[in-house]
Amino acid sequence: MRMTSVFLGGFPGPLRDLFAIWSEELDALYDQDSNQIVIKDNTELKAGQEYEAKTFCDLIQLEGAEALAEYKSDFYAGRPALTVNVYGKGKAYYIASQLPEGVTAQKRSDKDYDYIFLMNFSEDDKKIELKEELMEFINENIIKDSIILAKYEVKMFKKMNTLT
Repeated sequence: MRMTSVFLGGFPGPLRDLFAIWSEELDALYDQDSNQIVIKDNTELKAGQEYEAKTFCDLIQLEGAEALAEYKSDFYAGRPALTVNVYGKGKAYYIASQLPEGVTAQKRSDKDYDYIFLMNFSEDDKKIELKEELMEFINENIIKDSIILAKYEVKMFKKMNTLT
């Protein structure tokens, strides 16, 4: 019976090439502690947007990945917190912390469109800031700036695929 798994070369083990990062240190946070993750300028995301990092902060080194966001404070300040690596025909994103429960986003693509699924798993309504216009899949309404996802609500959007 196998109780633990250890990979030579450190974390993230066999996913190191996929994410093009390696973890120097994983710092566990006390329940009352947090940090901020700030989206950098000149990325595919909305610059300046901040998110709370809870539970842990992973101190990572880039090995070819691009930093999209960084930690804001403490000794983590300026260190990569969200990265992207082009791998094969896709992209691999790495979040160096556990973000609060709530909304998740998934993207699927075909040759013409990106399909974005936003899912609110919390008991509270959530305001989602958008970096670009999206079209609601069901009614084809164009959404700009932000939307409100009701508790446990799922919405699907589409936009032209920029990879074609």
